[in-house]
Amino acid sequence: MSQTHSKMSAKEKYTLWEFLKDFFFNFRTFAKEKLSAQKTQYLLLVLYCFGVSLGLERSEILANFFPTSAFDNWNSLWLTVLLSAPLLGMSTFYIIGSIYHAGVVLADGKKDAVISRQIYLYSNIPIILFNILSYAFFTFTYEYQYFAGGSNFWINMVFPFLFIAILLYSIYLRYQAMRIIQKTKRIRSLLFFVFLPVLIYVGVTFFWLKIHENNVGKILSYSEQANQELSAGNYAQAEELMDQALLHTPKNDFQQTAKIYANKAYLYELQGLNKEALRYYEESQKLLPNDSLDYYLNEASISMLQEDYEQAISAFRHVLSIEPGNFFAINNLGELILFSDHSDNCDEAFEYNEKAFLAYTTANTSYNLGMNHFCFMEYEKALSLLEKANDLDPGNTVIIYSLAVVNHGMGNFEDAKLLFEKAIELDPAADNEETESYLLDIKNKFR
Repeated sequence: MSQTHSKMSAKEKYTLWEFLKDFFFNFRTFAKEKLSAQKTQYLLLVLYCFGVSLGLERSEILANFFPTSAFDNWNSLWLTVLLSAPLLGMSTFYIIGSIYHAGVVLADGKKDAVISRQIYLYSNIPIILFNILSYAFFTFTYEYQYFAGGSNFWINMVFPFLFIAILLYSIYLRYQAMRIIQKTKRIRSLLFFVFLPVLIYVGVTFFWLKIHENNVGKILSYSEQANQELSAGNYAQAEELMDQALLHTPKNDFQQTAKIYANKAYLYELQGLNKEALRYYEESQKLLPNDSLDYYLNEASISMLQEDYEQAISAFRHVLSIEPGNFFAINNLGELILFSDHSDNCDEAFEYNEKAFLAYTTANTSYNLGMNHFCFMEYEKALSLLEKANDLDPGNTVIIYSLAVVNHGMGNFEDAKLLFEKAIELDPAADNEETESYLLDIKNKFR
């Protein structure tokens, strides 16, 4: 009598640790003794954790179908998952568990739907633990970078392979349990509980990847078209395409969202809408890690809009420390250093302006290198490069005015006079004290 009571007490004191230990290290006995009961121990706890695991998995899949529904921080993700877990776990338990029971019937097994559902649920324990522990690890290790989709060896390489291994292990446990408890036929069990689930998982994964690829393709297509419209000066169309790219970008893809914001900022900057440009640069800035290339590019653009050129120079130097060949940084550094208040910067500026010109021969790079040679008082070289800049961008008042200054320095006073007059004609603001001084000097030369 006392021995019976002792055994009953031990059964009642079956701890969660003992439960998991038997599950993983003595599964055949666990299946016979625990899963064959009409109500398995820790059922509600496993059901709830099952719901949490499903919620964590579905959060990423849904983001590809509905980009605006994507989570962008851990608090909102965990809160939503924990609240929805009971409904998600219970509904999946009954629906998918019933489908597995249909497989049991077809495999000529016992017609006990409750046991079939329990086998389905408990065989998912390895996946449940892996998902919850992995996301807990990501929460404390990667913070928001996880949502940014940044490259990380654990997330992109190790995690998927571990998940596949654990998924196959769960399928194997389910097959074993169905054979041991429900007495299903071997060949049919392999078909319904191994090959068919694997086939479904492969199909769903392939479908999800195609949806993801299609969404990424749309974003890239809209972004590329926007850049083309921007280059053509079609600002309204470019903005509309950028908005479409933003609409298809999951809001937890911080890197892509930041890039689109920066492009919109540049769009507004080209239109002279500096207030809007500054706002979008700052919004882009908030989404980026503060040691990234794009962060410093944004910081430089913000600094230039705020006319804080020393800060802009510092930001561009950071860009080059990360990516030494970045053309945008090289070109802007040369220009900023050349036209800074310091008169002894010609040599340092020349290093950047020559690199920029050799990389891309544009009106801007030709102009900067030309003015650099003017800084060295190498007028012939300066004139040649400024004429090239004028050919590439005819009607640019700044280039024409600079040509006038160089011609004046070379003693070509007649050409200088005509160029000053043309600059004033194109932009009345060019008629200032400095221009009047040059014109007065030219007038005196002809006396």
